[in-house]
Amino acid sequence: MNHTLTSSAALLIGLAALSNKPAVDEVDLSLRFKKGQTFSVTTSSEVDMALDELAVMVDGAEVLGDGIGFEMLAEMAEASTTEILEVKDGAVTAMRITYDEQGGQMEGSFDAMGEADSMNESLDSDLEGHTIEVRLDEDGELVVTDVSEDVDETLSEEQLAMFDLEPMAAKLLPEGPVEIGEEFELASEWMELAAEFMEEDLGEAMDDLGDEEAAAAEVVMESFYEALSIEATGKVTGVEDGMATIEYVMSAAVEMDDLMSLAAEVSPEAGEIPPGVEASMLMGLEISGTGMFDLELGQLVSLELEGDMSMEMDGAADMQGTSAEASAAMSGTLTLKMAVEIE
Repeated sequence: MNHTLTSSAALLIGLAALSNKPAVDEVDLSLRFKKGQTFSVTTSSEVDMALDELAVMVDGAEVLGDGIGFEMLAEMAEASTTEILEVKDGAVTAMRITYDEQGGQMEGSFDAMGEADSMNESLDSDLEGHTIEVRLDEDGELVVTDVSEDVDETLSEEQLAMFDLEPMAAKLLPEGPVEIGEEFELASEWMELAAEFMEEDLGEAMDDLGDEEAAAAEVVMESFYEALSIEATGKVTGVEDGMATIEYVMSAAVEMDDLMSLAAEVSPEAGEIPPGVEASMLMGLEISGTGMFDLELGQLVSLELEGDMSMEMDGAADMQGTSAEASAAMSGTLTLKMAVEIE
C-alpha cells in the first residue's frame, strides 16, 4: 500500500513538473560551421518596374507626358556550392565556392509619341563556372584565389576583391540570443552592406571609366549614401520541429532635395546653376518576408522576401518670365527567394 502511494505521489510530482516546464522563450540564432560541410544554395530574384507618371508643364500647359510609357522586368538566378575547408574557434577560416549557374534576363518596352521600342537581353555573369577559394593565411591575412578549371580566363584582382569569409546570413541575424516575439535591429548591418556594395561592386564598374567620369560617379555615390536611411528588424515568431520562423520588415529611403547643387558639383564646367532652377528626388523601398533557421544545424536555410519600390522626381524653373515644371514617378515590385541544402 505504502509502495503504491509512494509511486502515485512520484508520478503526480513528475506530471506537475512537466506541466510547469517553461516553453522555449529564448532562441539562439548563432551561425555554426563544421569542417567538411557543403552548402548548396539556390537564389532567384525578380524586379518589375514601370513608369506611372511623366508630365512637363510650361506656363501651366502640358507639353509632354501623355502617351509615354516604360516597363522593365529583370530576372536573375544563381546556384552555387560552398565547401567548408577549415574552421577555427567556430569561425570559417577557409572555404571554396563554385558558381554552377549565375545569370538572368532583362526585358523592357518603351512607348513615346506613337513610337515603340523593346529590349530583350541576357544578363551574363563572369562568375558562372568559376571556383573561388577564400582562406586566411598563417598571418591572418585574407587570400582569395581563382582555382577554376576549364575556364577561358580567371577572374581579375578587382573581381576577387569582393569575396570574404563573412557569411551573408550574418546580416540577417542578431548577435546574441533573442526571445520569441522580440524584435532585433538589422539597420546598421544593412547600412554597412550598402557601403560595401558602393565601394566594391560599383567601384569595380567605375574601373572602366575615365578619371573625370570616375570622379563624378564617386561624388554621386557619396551623395547617394549620405541621403540613404535604412530601418530593418527581424523577429522570431515561433519554433516548431527545430525550425525558428523569423519575420523581417525592412525599409529604405533616399531623399535628395537639391539635385541641382549635386549637378553643379559633378559638372562644374557647366557653370553656375541659374536662380529659380531646382530639382529633387525621393526613392523608397519596403520589404517584408520570412526566414527559416535550423536550430540544430545553426543555419538560415530559407528566405523569401518581397517588396515595393517607388521613385519620384520633381523639377521646376522660373526664368525670363517663363515657368516650367516637370515630374516623373515610377513604381515596381521585387521578390527574392533563397534555399540552402546542407550536407
